[in-house]
Amino acid sequence: MQFSAGVSGASGSVDEATRRADQVVRRYLRPSEDLLWMGCPARGVRATRADLVLIPLGLAFVGFAALAFLEFQGESGLATPVSALALLAFGIYLIGGRYVADTLRRAKTYYAVTTRRVLIVTGSGGRVVRTVSIDELSSRRLIRHAGALGSIEFGVRGGSVESWFGWLAQAGWPGLGSHRSPSLELIRNAESVDRLLDEVGRSDST
Repeated sequence: MQFSAGVSGASGSVDEATRRADQVVRRYLRPSEDLLWMGCPARGVRATRADLVLIPLGLAFVGFAALAFLEFQGESGLATPVSALALLAFGIYLIGGRYVADTLRRAKTYYAVTTRRVLIVTGSGGRVVRTVSIDELSSRRLIRHAGALGSIEFGVRGGSVESWFGWLAQAGWPGLGSHRSPSLELIRNAESVDRLLDEVGRSDST
């Protein structure tokens, strides 16, 4: 199995992203493993099917906040204004704020496949590292996206990727990051990476 890189973008940005991925990923490699592939998710703002639910829901929260302000405009006390502000902030996050959070998260995310595991490194300087062992590689699914992109989600069992909380986490719901399924998200040549994972699993079992 030969090493390959999967970083998308313009030629200049690809070179820079490849260098950055190499710097971040290699510091977590163990002496007993070899790097087979590294990459990162597509950059920029991305729309998902969850937007069909979350944007109307965000608009509803903003509407509730506006009604609360109008109805209790002359009332004394801070409880209602504070609650209305909380609804307004949450609605704005669902409408647009989560796009910013998601874009920033993917801009600081790097992936690697080694002879022993899958690495998912996130945060400034690679502060958070999640690993998927060889034993877990069989429980995965490949999702094809538009624009020659794809995602590989791990932890797939019984035809269901994740719980309701997991779906909300994938959609960008605040405070549910720990429920997000480990995945190689929005990568180029996802089918090739999926085949590589098959090879890694077979090599480990022999």
